[in-house]
Amino acid sequence: MAREIVIKGRNLNILGIPCHLLSCEKLHMLKQILRSAPTQKTTRVLRDRERDVNVQHHTHFLTKNEADTLLAELKTLDKYNLMADHDGGQLKQRVLRFYGKEVVTPRQTAAFGDPGTSYRFSGQRQRAAPWPPFLLELKQQVAEFLGEEKPFNFVLINEYKDGSQTIGWHADDERDIEPGSVIASLSVGDERDFRLRPKDPSERHGRSTTTSVRLRHGDLLAMHGNTQKHYEHSVPRTKKHRKPRYNLTFRHMNVPPPKTRKRKRSPEPIDPLPTAKKPRHSKDILMY
Repeated sequence: MAREIVIKGRNLNILGIPCHLLSCEKLHMLKQILRSAPTQKTTRVLRDRERDVNVQHHTHFLTKNEADTLLAELKTLDKYNLMADHDGGQLKQRVLRFYGKEVVTPRQTAAFGDPGTSYRFSGQRQRAAPWPPFLLELKQQVAEFLGEEKPFNFVLINEYKDGSQTIGWHADDERDIEPGSVIASLSVGDERDFRLRPKDPSERHGRSTTTSVRLRHGDLLAMHGNTQKHYEHSVPRTKKHRKPRYNLTFRHMNVPPPKTRKRKRSPEPIDPLPTAKKPRHSKDILMY
């Protein structure tokens, strides 16, 4: 929301109302409202320059009204899946394969993106449904905020219905994702803890090497550089939070080149077998 700050009471407005039209009491009240409003703040969660690891937490990336509007859209997300010829954009539990066994994910997922994009993990490939209008605007807003020159071409949406739904330790380092690209994680709904720890077990020394971040309604977490190469993350189970939470992870995916159909070569014509001459008399018959 664009607003002007009063400096020496001259020629400045608050919320579009000229200051000279406000009483002292109303002016003081508006100042208190502006001061109490949550402000955007960036906190560095992890930083390792040698290995190019950088994780930043941007609180209140979305205002409360923006986050509430996004939450309402996500609750009716299935209507946008009608544009696709598959169920990639439908929020539902997926079947994954672990060590030869089929396991149902303890959360609901949906995917949207550019034509041809998909995400393969744990033996399952989730194709992206076409972008809904509200996600097109949101991905542009996230890219501009992070200074990304290249637009995101894919978003994976996770729905956690309550604190019992979770995701275990993992890294987003699949081949489908462009190596070293930023992964932007936007949260709306109930707050949840997001944890990071080194991938290498030899670098873990108890809880001291696990970093925990509380992601709230409208927060943005950005993982830059080689974070996925050296760190893994999770959302642990909890009994404290009973409301749904949605997590949108915007990504840069590798798009495979379109497959070109090879034309079948027509078989070469086969020369017909020479026809045998009819024998003229009995000596010729014996020769056959």
